[in-house]
Amino acid sequence: MFLFSTAGRIPRARYWLALLFYAVIIFAGFACALLLLTSSSDIASVLLYVGGGLLFLLLYFSVNAVAIKRLHDRDKSGWWTVAFVALPGLLYGASNGLVTPDSSRVLRIAALLLLLWGLVELGGIRGTKGPNRFGDDPLDPSAEPTGS
Repeated sequence: MFLFSTAGRIPRARYWLALLFYAVIIFAGFACALLLLTSSSDIASVLLYVGGGLLFLLLYFSVNAVAIKRLHDRDKSGWWTVAFVALPGLLYGASNGLVTPDSSRVLRIAALLLLLWGLVELGGIRGTKGPNRFGDDPLDPSAEPTGS
């Protein structure tokens, strides 16, 4: 399934489809969490923490896999996901109480700018035409699909 493999390339349309899928899963996860929070059961708390943690790990891995394949389509290394996925989260997390209020604003703005840059790179710019070092052009109808 293209959501969990890092091999090959995917076009922008598949990237946006993946983002829509993530939004639906996150919305459903929050709905389930709200239902569990209204319960006074200890099992509900365990389900909330364990299920939420597992869901986060699966989604985080999948987001990175899809971003890597989009970067491959742009003929860029998958290591750019550090700048587009991991670093914004780290900067935003550091802005929550670890620094002064002024520094907090700077970190949040930096996180937002990195996210926007990543969104443009991954979802807005067409991949390289023809084959590149990561595989055939996913938009070329004569090419065989790879890694999707």
